Amino acid sequence: MTNSEKLSKTPAGDTLEIAERSSGYWVTDGSGLTEGPFVELDDAIAFKIKQERIHAK
Repeated sequence: MTNSEKLSKTPAGDTLEIAERSSGYWVTDGSGLTEGPFVELDDAIAFKIKQERIHAK
């Protein structure tokens, strides 16, 4: 299972955050599960929004 699949199964109450590191932007669920790096902030934001929509269902 990829990190993207694991993040999509994160409970809806968990908050996804974007963290900037020297390697790029990472989306994390606060428990250490991450997806990235994203070179562009816009790509990280788009991924985060997509994951939040999955959680809202």
